[in-house]
Order: sequence, then structure tokens, then C-alpha cells
Amino acid sequence: MKYFFSILIMLFVGQSFAQILTLKSVGISIDQAQDSIPKVIYINDFSDKDKPMIFIDEEKVHESLLATIDPHQIDSIYVLKSKSPDDGIYDHGEIHFSMKASFKNRVISLFELKNKYIKELNKPCVFTLDGKIIREDETEYLVNESYILKMEIEEVNVKQVHPFIVIKLYTRSEENLEKERRIILR
Repeated sequence: MKYFFSILIMLFVGQSFAQILTLKSVGISIDQAQDSIPKVIYINDFSDKDKPMIFIDEEKVHESLLATIDPHQIDSIYVLKSKSPDDGIYDHGEIHFSMKASFKNRVISLFELKNKYIKELNKPCVFTLDGKIIREDETEYLVNESYILKMEIEEVNVKQVHPFIVIKLYTRSEENLEKERRIILR
């Protein structure tokens, strides 16, 4: 009888301290097939005030240009941190990129790119770069035109919204080049 009560108590206590199979040590995992509530994530941009200054071959450039620079063309990177207000370094530091001699820097703004390649100029545009929405002004956002692989232009006509154009830019990254080389047979 003593063993019976001991086993019974251990079962109840063990059940209360046991982990559920869907919980993991790094977080909670919910079975999405049974969960009826979709996961909603709001993405906020970080402010520009905490970002370092960017220099390419000792020329100050907008940070947006880094997204369209071939990483294989970077010769060296040098980071300077500000230690005092009088040291001549920008408050949040500086990042200096030295490029290889073969680097072709054809800098163009999204506005100039749109005017150069797109026929429909009277409609508003939304730009994406490798699947990420560009939230900055198209006149200030700079890209390296020689590192753009392709542009997909899609016109969106929805009754509740004025028509607009989605311009999808793809860089010459290894992943995008591999996708372009892939042939799908049906």
C-alpha cells in the first residue's frame, strides 16, 4: 500500500513538473496546423541617427549603396570608432571600404533608374531589393547599377487603391545567380 501511494504521488508530481512536448528550451513552439491565429509581426525601421558613416575608396556614400556592392570586389574594410568629440571621427563611427581595381562603381538613384528603364512614369512606385521593401526616398536611395541582375516590373490595379507599380530589383548575389541558372522542366 505504501508503494502504491508513493507511485501515485510520483505520477501526479511528475505530471505537474513535466514539460509539454511542444515547448522547447529556447522558446515556445506552437503546432501551426492546430493554431487558428496567424502570427503577426510588425517590422520597424531603425533610425538613421545611430548608424555609422560609410566611405568607399575615401568617398562618403549613402549606406544604401552597400546592398548593391559585390562582396568579392571589397579589398579591405577599416572601422573607426569615435572616442572623443574632437577626434574628427563621426559620432557613431566610420566604416571605410577599399575596393579592388576591377570594381565598377556606377552609382545611380532609384529615381534615375526608374526614369532610365521604365515607360510608366506617371504612376507611384514601390521598390524592393532582393525581396525587401525599400522604405527610403527614391531620390536618395543609391544603388550600384553594375551589380543589378534584373528588374521585374509589375503593375498593380486594385479597385480600392490607385494603380501603382512594383519594381523588384535583384542583385548579382550568388543565390540570385544560381536561381537564374536553374532550369525548371515540367
